[in-house]
Amino acid sequence: MPIDTTTCWQLTAAACRGDVALVAALGTGSGRHNVDPALALALLGAAEFAAGEFERAVITTERARLTALEAGDTEVLHFALSFRVLASAGVVWEDPTADDGFPDLWARRGVLDSFDPSILPLARFAFVEAAFATGRFDEAAEVLGPIGEVVGVDAGLSGIHAFPALVLQPARLLMFRGDASSAAPHLEAAAAIAREQGDEVWVRAIASAAAFAAVLGGESGHLDQAERDLIDPTQAPRGYIEAAVFAFIAYARAGLGQWARAEAILLAAGGPAFPFMQVADRAMCTDILIAAAIERGDLEGAERIATELLPLIVHPGAQVLVEQAFARIDVARGRMTEAAERAAIAGARAELAGRYRDAAHVRMLRARALAALGQAEEAVHENLSTLRDPGITGDRGIERQVRRQLRQLGHRPRPTPGSGWGALSAREREVATLVAGGASNRVIASTLFLSERTVEGHVSRILAALAITSRSGIPALTLGHLGAPIVPVPALTPRQQATAELVATGLGNAEIARRLDVSVKTVEKNVSEILRRCGLTSRTGIARMIIDAPVLEIET
Repeated sequence: MPIDTTTCWQLTAAACRGDVALVAALGTGSGRHNVDPALALALLGAAEFAAGEFERAVITTERARLTALEAGDTEVLHFALSFRVLASAGVVWEDPTADDGFPDLWARRGVLDSFDPSILPLARFAFVEAAFATGRFDEAAEVLGPIGEVVGVDAGLSGIHAFPALVLQPARLLMFRGDASSAAPHLEAAAAIAREQGDEVWVRAIASAAAFAAVLGGESGHLDQAERDLIDPTQAPRGYIEAAVFAFIAYARAGLGQWARAEAILLAAGGPAFPFMQVADRAMCTDILIAAAIERGDLEGAERIATELLPLIVHPGAQVLVEQAFARIDVARGRMTEAAERAAIAGARAELAGRYRDAAHVRMLRARALAALGQAEEAVHENLSTLRDPGITGDRGIERQVRRQLRQLGHRPRPTPGSGWGALSAREREVATLVAGGASNRVIASTLFLSERTVEGHVSRILAALAITSRSGIPALTLGHLGAPIVPVPALTPRQQATAELVATGLGNAEIARRLDVSVKTVEKNVSEILRRCGLTSRTGIARMIIDAPVLEIET
């Protein structure tokens, strides 16, 4: 039976909302909708999963798989296998040798080429959800394809041919692979669809994901408001999507090291049992509870909580997270050799699966263990490897934690080029402020009671963070972070004004001469005259002057 495109889109959208009743009515009701029985069962199982009815979802999707196999319909079998794998991510396995079905699904991925374009986005969506749920991010990325071409952000989808979960997939991949800053347009597109459709559950879920992404990107100013708006600690979640709201806000708190706040959110969400969370989320949230217990010195409590993780370790979506939690306990108990070994194994597993954020977290744990074992050089190397990992580009939370560990080891790496004002230490910000005011290194050293060599090091790091090569470019890029502006300056001639404005952009004399079509000697003369007239001592002073007083009286 051919797949009815319109009904399939309706069914998938309803399944993602966890609307079991609607999916059952559309898919298995009167039969007038021309829906293949196996496809109807597969989507019903997906709806049960979204509603948090994980065991029922396994049974329903297994029925779908068997029905599709018997019918010999490869396209319907693709949906059945995908949602069967997804359902497996919600239950704890009793058999450690069990197969979640993903290898079979992966082997059959070529069937995607046979789908009609009208239904291909849904087929891809089902596959990616299965990969996400079982911790296979590299496979998810391969099937999803180029992020910028994913349906939903620029395609102008409307009506039935759009639902939030579809458009949210790229954002989820980017966030959990460590590139939260690139997730924003996908989050915004998904939120717009959810609002247009009046889907309040998904509106809240996407808002919580956006709050988490903001923290990963180094912006936490709106997190308190997001928590107040999205979470009622007196109302436990009633399904998988609602539980995700609690989880995302807790992940954001944990990313800031606010373990107690994260713990309170997760306890309100039903921890440590977490009845409406899939296995991977359950493991991640349990690890947060363990970290909170360790922070307050309750190691016995942390170990009791860890017993909740033991049944999860055979699940591919949870293995890395379980190992991370036990490595965390090993560090707290002083078992550093065991912690280093466990973290090394977990890190390798995470990298193989493309789970770069998880790999970064366990590498940081391993670095702490190595440092405690007296292997400082190896600890620095482990942290630097994490800092330079292109897989976590844009994750300011991980970057801050790694840099903190490096400082504790006496190592100060150069900031990531372009990382900005926020990447600078308090002392470096002081130096940047003085440089922006036109002070020389000697004056700064005297003012802050530092050596000139130390000031030179700070200036070098400031230039790296601001991605510039000249100190005269510092004022323009620190505008808004500095103190009161300097006193307005005397009038300049038009040529001096043009020269001063180009100096403020960080250009050297040769480039200024080329742009103004004059000789380098003329530029040097103009710069000297600007310094004399304005009572300044450096080109950086000229730059600060232009920024603070951009409209000057020009001498005619």
